[in-house]
Amino acid sequence: YYIYKVYFLIDAGTLSLSGLIFAAKETLLFKHYTHFYYLHIILLFYALMPILRVFVKSATDAELRYALLIWFAVGILYPTLSPYWPFTLLSGIPKQWLLNMTYASVGYGLLGYYLKKRTPSLKISIPVALAGFAVVFGGTAIFSNINQRLDARFFEGMTVGVMLLAF
Repeated sequence: YYIYKVYFLIDAGTLSLSGLIFAAKETLLFKHYTHFYYLHIILLFYALMPILRVFVKSATDAELRYALLIWFAVGILYPTLSPYWPFTLLSGIPKQWLLNMTYASVGYGLLGYYLKKRTPSLKISIPVALAGFAVVFGGTAIFSNINQRLDARFFEGMTVGVMLLAF
């Protein structure tokens, strides 16, 4: 990221010692451009990797499926549905059940591990991918049309359609 900031300083013709120090401070404080959000997710994923490794080595197939079900429910499905009725009526602790994007992304690592060990057939993979595309494209088209502007919430990584495509 620091090199990215330095490149923009050079490109703008504003390269200076104070600019380099400011870029270093922003880098150390994780004040990145929004499209670098994945750097934070990678850091968290690798920090949690030892715990995940212990879990997957000792977990039975049923326990892995249960963990994936919980991840899907509170990391994918609930965040996807939370902006809609009747979920908008919830308050208090149930609103906090959902995993935020950073922690929910760890579930993709678990899903990848599970699918590597139990690769689904094309009879399953193709319909799941098509369903994922339909949710992402259809949801985007429908809500963009209703709102008369691009509604990109179905593109987000922790939504049902994107998860189905990742599967």
